[in-house]
Order: sequence, then C-alpha cells, then structure tokens
Amino acid sequence: MDIFSCPHCSAKGSDNKEFALFGENQAYEVASCHDCNRYYKIINVAKLEQQIPEGLEDLYTDFLDDFAIELGLNRLDDLTQD
Repeated sequence: MDIFSCPHCSAKGSDNKEFALFGENQAYEVASCHDCNRYYKIINVAKLEQQIPEGLEDLYTDFLDDFAIELGLNRLDDLTQD
C-alpha cells in the first residue's frame, strides 16, 4: 500500500496526507486525506507490547475513531458517507 496515496479518492502526495501517532510506543496511527476527508487506522503490530486478539482490533482502537470524529473526519470504510 502506498501510504501517500489515498485508498478512497486516489489523491497522491505527502502534502495531502496527515498522520497522528498514539500510544507509548506509537503503535497506533490515524492516517487521513485532506482531499476527501477520510481516515483509516493503522496498527503497527511490531510495536505492540501485547498482541490484540484477532477480530477485536476495532474494539481496541475505538479511541482512534473518537479522535478522528472530533476532527470531522469520515471513516474510510463507512459506506454511508459518499
């Protein structure tokens, strides 16, 4: 995946993307696109102190959704926002 290309609108360039890191080890990240106002979450499993049980990633990262929503961003996989 090209981190400087938006998976929703295909806008390219590092000046179009914004990244916010969270956690003591910065294992959690919100990446957003300035063009379409969408975001997606990234979990850097190499930096996790304890692995997240498979299938529970969304529950463990709901604080990232709260952060993004406060910024007025729409989740990349939210199909109701087009």
